[in-house]
Amino acid sequence: MLQLFWILLFSIARPDCILVQNPPAIPTLFVARVGAWLTGARLIIDWHNYGYTLLGIKLGPSHPIVHTAKCFERFFGRHAYAHLCVTDAMAADLKSNWNIRDPQLAELAPLDSHADKQQSCKSLLTCRGADGIVTMLPDRPMLVVSSTSWTPDEDFSVLLRALELYDYACSSVQKGKSKLPPLMVVITGKGPLRKHYEAQIAQLALRTVRIVTAWLTAEDYPLLLGSADLGISLHTSSSGLDLPMKVVDMLGCGTPVCAYRFSCIGELVTEANGLVFDSAEELAGQLQDLAISQRSTHNGTYWRLLQGAAAFRQQDWSTNYHRVLDLL
Repeated sequence: MLQLFWILLFSIARPDCILVQNPPAIPTLFVARVGAWLTGARLIIDWHNYGYTLLGIKLGPSHPIVHTAKCFERFFGRHAYAHLCVTDAMAADLKSNWNIRDPQLAELAPLDSHADKQQSCKSLLTCRGADGIVTMLPDRPMLVVSSTSWTPDEDFSVLLRALELYDYACSSVQKGKSKLPPLMVVITGKGPLRKHYEAQIAQLALRTVRIVTAWLTAEDYPLLLGSADLGISLHTSSSGLDLPMKVVDMLGCGTPVCAYRFSCIGELVTEANGLVFDSAEELAGQLQDLAISQRSTHNGTYWRLLQGAAAFRQQDWSTNYHRVLDLL
């Protein structure tokens, strides 16, 4: 907290505005509010979620500390010049329950650098024939990626069960003339539950699915996303009002997504760029359908979602950023 105060008051030129992302709320909102008051700056809060709901995952929603955190967040959160929100639902909640007037929706858009990296990555999975037509390399695994902070708000047992079901189907079922391809699944990230799930992965007896866990640098992460055929998100949202940035990254690299269903996910994952699921069984079915669609025709579901992800990439991050701030 002292370091933040030192930076705001002494290490930088006096700002006109202070833009702070929430969460974390404690002590950030307090420091930002006091810093704005002392420097005469306008405080703008970028609401990605509620910090007290994340704390509630660990301590329980009725814990006194969670209640105190909510009061802290609400008090200092309301005393800002302007508010940006990640979803329409969060804007409505701030307006109706926190009495915050006219919050602006800050639509999510991919970082510009991801697009260029994605183009070079997809070429690794394709080949150009003598006729000049680019096609997917034959008989290759389908590359699936999921990223996580390995926290309790993401239940990766759902994905592991879905992969078991896919493995069984791949080993024993043939749909029409299109066999299910093997899967290469890469789960990126680090966090408290990583070893727990790695132990579960080690016990799986999979024949056509390989699962690896990794921690990637900021430079390598978009390369992996751009190389993948499909991204999977297990994010469920502690508040029900935020959106997973990992899905923004996946779509921003032109990769379609299967995402766990919760109240706001439809503001990001639409029928044009991805699918949503409620259970391991539903996800397993989606994996099978998309794998067959990708191998059988360029007019099927997978290719439609691929075009939708490409359209999402057209949302330029810097242009969207300035458009939103111009509304304040």
